Amino acid sequence: MSELVTLRNGPTSPLAALRLLWDLEDRGYTFRISEGRLVVAGAGIGALSAEDRSAIVQWKSHLVELAGYRAPEVIG
Repeated sequence: MSELVTLRNGPTSPLAALRLLWDLEDRGYTFRISEGRLVVAGAGIGALSAEDRSAIVQWKSHLVELAGYRAPEVIG
């Protein structure tokens, strides 16, 4: 069972899904929602490994929530 993380005023997601998102973002990929679908884009989109693609499929529902999440503004 994966550890769960709840984002401020946002979704609860497995830490593994967040780590995948952060890893891919660090590698230059972006995530967005278009017409209700998850879109993963990046300069080397064809360079995603089979492991990357499998993880995206495994965590897709969480990635959709995370891609649509907008952190609330923090006022000092």
